[in-house]
Amino acid sequence: MKLHRILAALFLLVAVAAPASACSCVVPNGSRSDHVRREFKRADYVYSAYVASVYRTEGPHPRRMVKLRVLQVWKGDLAANTWLEVESDGESGTGCGLAVDADTAILAYTSGLALHSCSMTGPLDGATQDIPLLNKLAAGRK
Repeated sequence: MKLHRILAALFLLVAVAAPASACSCVVPNGSRSDHVRREFKRADYVYSAYVASVYRTEGPHPRRMVKLRVLQVWKGDLAANTWLEVESDGESGTGCGLAVDADTAILAYTSGLALHSCSMTGPLDGATQDIPLLNKLAAGRK
């Protein structure tokens, strides 16, 4: 019995002392097109990109970085064929990053250029139905 209490106390000590990294995203109600409109309005940049490589920086605060080649831009001051290097995970403190894989394509909705999981940013092949609406939204901005 005493051993169980000691083990429980050690478990709680370790669990409480460990750094917590969490991200809580609020998902509003509505249709997919409602979400696309909302994210388009909220984002500074909306673009598709090819993920050329993924790497981790060195040093005391390593970050997961992604090298992207912009394919198409619907919002923001980027241009097709522009190369970007952006952070893709929250190890720098937010915990809200988005892990992506090399040799894939993404559709990004971002404020700033970091990729965050609390947006509709994700694989392009899962968002191709959004492109006609993005074309209309972008045309309405010109």
